[in-house]
Amino acid sequence: MTSAQSNLPGLDNVALMPIGEIAALPPEHLAILQDEAGARLAAAKRLSEWINGAIVLKYDERANMALAEYGKLTGTV
Repeated sequence: MTSAQSNLPGLDNVALMPIGEIAALPPEHLAILQDEAGARLAAAKRLSEWINGAIVLKYDERANMALAEYGKLTGTV
């Protein structure tokens, strides 16, 4: 990042800025922020899927046993 770019707001700071100030940022910086936001979104989705997998691992057997107890194949118990 050049010294001129180092004075520009990062993604965390942009979330607190008025939209008009964000729109006034240089196009190159907006593109960088957009790329960073996309990367964070993708990372958050991967983390969410990982946590969901842990929940399934923790409760899947218990849920299947409860369904079987009520004679159900699917649904909630």
